[in-house]
Amino acid sequence: MPDVERITLSWREPGREAGGEVSARPTITASDERALMQAQHLVLLIHGYNNDTKDAKKAYDGFHARQRDLAGGERYGIGRTFVEVYWPGDAAWGIVSFLFYMGSIRHAIQTAGRLAGYLAEHTRNSARIDIVAHSMGCRLASELLRALKDRPIPPQIERIVFMAGAIPTFMLQHRAPPRRLRPSYDRVLREGARSLYSGADMVLSFAFPAGQTLAPGAEGFLPTALGHAEWTDATVPYNLDQQQNPGAGHGDYWGWNDKPRPLQCAKKAAEEVRSYLQFPSTGSREVSKRVMMANNILEPRTNETGREKVGRDMPVHA
Repeated sequence: MPDVERITLSWREPGREAGGEVSARPTITASDERALMQAQHLVLLIHGYNNDTKDAKKAYDGFHARQRDLAGGERYGIGRTFVEVYWPGDAAWGIVSFLFYMGSIRHAIQTAGRLAGYLAEHTRNSARIDIVAHSMGCRLASELLRALKDRPIPPQIERIVFMAGAIPTFMLQHRAPPRRLRPSYDRVLREGARSLYSGADMVLSFAFPAGQTLAPGAEGFLPTALGHAEWTDATVPYNLDQQQNPGAGHGDYWGWNDKPRPLQCAKKAAEEVRSYLQFPSTGSREVSKRVMMANNILEPRTNETGREKVGRDMPVHA
């Protein structure tokens, strides 16, 4: 039985497995780029802070293993093309690499801007895009929406699953003047998002507020992370669904750790991803319906602001 389609898209400098700057152009094979341009429904996987290439691959392999478990060993995610994004959210500083946190914010923003341009040029005009992100990868995903906001016809970002989101909640508040990430969340995200949070996450409890406070720019003073607790502010987006992952530590979401407690938390996260993104499996009664939908041209839709979403005319690549 064929496995799911997995594409590697790396924004690391060529030849660097750890550290380095954000590459001006991504590393991707010709066959993967063709598959990307032909795909009807993409799922971007975005790892978090302080993950080198080996760690990120282990995380993505864990994600697929947990989804395969939920599908009972059958093929899952029918009609989806998984794009595994690699970015330099780490430093090659040995045992003190964790001190790169402030630099990882800058790299997340840079990667988001370059990824936005690449997706605009290399995806079909009818392609749908979902995102599964973890930790600082959630900030990258949110910055991706911001980078797409002012494009005349942005790629169709449908849904996002934030796992242990390292996003200050104040950046998503609907205030006057608007906070950094809220206008693009409202304008670009077509369906909504699901946030998986845990009060047992010590990284988001202690390291995140300190790191944000020390970071340059308007990163906030001891802010609360989206992935640390349920956000109950009056300005919470109506389409942000929040689900607790009880007892989950910061690294207990992708599914690479097979110890009992982390594995249990990763299975919970996998179930939330599967249900929210509606992954059909081989033999599922949903498969034929979803494949049929994927083969149809999407009709323009209107969001709550009344802005019409239309398809994009793309150049034909040889």
